[in-house]
Amino acid sequence: MELIEKKRQISAREYINLLASADDSLKVLHKKRQCFLYLKTYMILDTYTNIDGCPSLLKILNENDNNKEVKIPPLLDVVRDVTDTKEYSNYLMARKDWTMSEEDKKAILGGGKFEGEPSN
Repeated sequence: MELIEKKRQISAREYINLLASADDSLKVLHKKRQCFLYLKTYMILDTYTNIDGCPSLLKILNENDNNKEVKIPPLLDVVRDVTDTKEYSNYLMARKDWTMSEEDKKAILGGGKFEGEPSN
């Protein structure tokens, strides 16, 4: 499955009009975005600052070569791959009733391992 995102600038008037029809069950997500190149691969690290546990998600832009093995920078401690996990979509995380799983909180905040993950 190929993800295609389209973005465009909107005017202040259009923003106000869209804001009037905003979904009240959703909150605005606040994220700190860090963009960088690692071994010629563009990466985006988003840290969600207004969500309990402040999860960080790494987006890797692997243009034109989906078979290329991507290396993760050694300074990042990857908890798990959530590429195909709907619970970490921006839409679901913006729901006012969304909470991070206790297993993920433990792994992020306490440095815990996931069940079935090999220990060092």
